[in-house]
Parts: sequence; structure tokens; C-alpha cells
Amino acid sequence: MQLINPTYLWAMLALAVPVAIHLLSRKEGQVMLMGSLRHLHETTSQQFRGLKLNEVLLLALRLILLLLLILWLAGLSWIKSEKEKWVVFDRSLVNQPQALELADSLVSRGYEWHWLADNFPRRELTPAPVTNYWSLMTDLKSKHLEHGIVLSANRAVDFQGEIVPLPDHIDWQTIEMPDTSGIAYQIPYPDRTVVRRVNTSSVQTELVTDTVESAIDGPGIDSVRVAIITDKNHNEDARLILATIAALQKLPALVTTSDQKNADWIIWLSNEKIPDVPTKILFSEYTSSNPLLERVSFSRWRLNKLSTETILRQNFTVQLADLLTSNPAISQAIDAYDRRRLLPPPSDEIRNVATYLPTEPPVNAGLLILLVIVWMAERIIAFLRKQ
Repeated sequence: MQLINPTYLWAMLALAVPVAIHLLSRKEGQVMLMGSLRHLHETTSQQFRGLKLNEVLLLALRLILLLLLILWLAGLSWIKSEKEKWVVFDRSLVNQPQALELADSLVSRGYEWHWLADNFPRRELTPAPVTNYWSLMTDLKSKHLEHGIVLSANRAVDFQGEIVPLPDHIDWQTIEMPDTSGIAYQIPYPDRTVVRRVNTSSVQTELVTDTVESAIDGPGIDSVRVAIITDKNHNEDARLILATIAALQKLPALVTTSDQKNADWIIWLSNEKIPDVPTKILFSEYTSSNPLLERVSFSRWRLNKLSTETILRQNFTVQLADLLTSNPAISQAIDAYDRRRLLPPPSDEIRNVATYLPTEPPVNAGLLILLVIVWMAERIIAFLRKQ
């Protein structure tokens, strides 16, 4: 047994009304014709001997009638589905009143709250951040659900891999997050601080560079230390590399030269054997392939023959900057602000959550028939007893 709209149970307070009416009502006495009032004496001893229930059977029928009406309005259902109904909530929306209100309304209608995270934890548990919407949707499809409603921010950074079509019993609702901005990171120079700000909305995310006199509150990054190892056969390549690193100083990236021992990167421009060290190495190797930079292993990149023409044509300065300054912490900081969103996953039919929120309780045929029978019995008895 379940109730679709349990808030109607407050109407049970109205059961006190017919009880009060019956308590306060008095049945009329029998009228007797008297020829004379000469021998009658006025008395008050039996006029109000307490209040008694008048017509107990009729009162019971009216209370039952009112109770059945309340249960019908509350959507009493005798058969409960074995499958569950879930509202799956994206953690990114915890500060969005619209999303919280919608989720709470679904919970009040019998849906269970689960977080959009691995294993779909319940509301009282702390969820992990979303890693991939598609994998979560694949897991959700395997759940034994009657209906599922996903309330998601649809952040583009959280989609990875191929699209997963959703079945008919799962509906994906996108809640647009407000525009925001913040500091992604800052780079301290000797005479200034370069600040990279993130401005993001549902359609775009942009990085804006500001220069301030001193450091401000916010995450910072250290300089990237590069050691250049060369010989006389690679003097021209070394000269072009140094010129490129000098050009990087105009970008919001701090790249400095260092010795091999303290370097984050080693640029190996020599015919000698490359050392077996854990440091990331960009080594020179001339090939007939077109790319100037090519990754060959986890920590090794190959550098092709350099020339002024190829540097300009293939935009080598930007490629080298992306390679040397790649920082997972920076990417995570930017992704945390990113509000760009994708459209909901495809389904056979686009529906709105409102179509699954009944505004009126479903008709319970058995309860409705019983309600009519009790009402007819009450009317007949009331007519016969003139109540």
C-alpha cells in the first residue's frame, strides 16, 4: 500500500467536524397533545442531562465517508511496483535552488535520492566527483528501475568517450548553472605577477591574463626548469630552442633554463646516448615525418629537424609551450570552473519531468466504488431518520 499525495492526510482533521455536529445536536422530543397545562409543573432536572451522541450509525457512516474521500484524494494504491524510482542528482548542482526544489518534489512523490557518482550512493552519503557521464549512464541502465530522472549540469569536461543512448524509462534533465569566474593560477615573476582568470558560461570558457604588482590570494605554479644539452653538431637547433624559450616569456608561462640535475625537462641535442633518468626528455632525431614534436613513450618526445621556416609554419613556439607547461593541477583548476555544457543524451522521445509528476492522484476504482456505496447508505439512512 502506498500514497501518491500523502499531504492530503492533513484533511483528516476534518473528521472532528461531524463528531462535533452530532454532539451538539439533540433529537426532538415527542409531541403530546394536552387539554390543559393546569397540573404540569416546570422542571429543569432532566432538560440537559449531558450531551450524547445522536444517531451513532449515521455518525459512523459519515466518518467513514469522509475518511474514504481523504484516502482517495491522497492517492491510496494497494499495489506497489517491485521496481524502484530514482532521482539521480549531480553534485555540481548542490547550490542550485531550482535543482534542489525539483529533486525534493520528486522525493515527496516516492522517488529515492541517489547521487550521480560511482555506485549511485544515497543522499546521506558523500559522493565522489563525476568522472564520466557516459560510464555512469551505462551503469544506470543496468539498474532494476521503473523510472529514473537524472538532474545534471551536463558539464562538457565530464563527458568522455562515445555517446550512450538512454532507454525510455530514464529521463535526463539539464539544469543550467550560472556564469562564474575565478583565478585558475598565477605565475610570480621577479618584478610582477601574471594572473590567469577563468570566465565561464554555459556556452564558452575563456582565460584572461592580468598583470599585477604582487601576488594575490589564489593558486600559484612554479617555473618550469629546462636543461639544454647540446654538442657542436646541434648548435643551430640549440640557438633556435633558446630563441623559442625566450619568446615564451611573452606568454603566461614561466620557463627558465637550469642544470641537468635540477631540471624538470631535458632537451637533448646531442649524438651521445640519452641518459636513463626519470626526467622528461625531448631528444633530437631527424626523420622524414612532418611533425616537429612527436611523443614516442611515456616520458620521451622526439624533436625533428628545426629551421626558421618550419618553426613559423608549424607554430613551434605554441607547441613547445603546451608541452613544457602541461600541468595537471592547472587543468583541474580550470575544469573546476568550467560551466560549458552539452545537450542531453539522445533518447527515442524527448520528455519533460513534469509529465511524470501527477497533479491529481490516479483513480482507485475499488476505493471509488466503496466511497459511492457508503455515500448512498448514508443518504438513505439520513432520509429515513430525517437527519
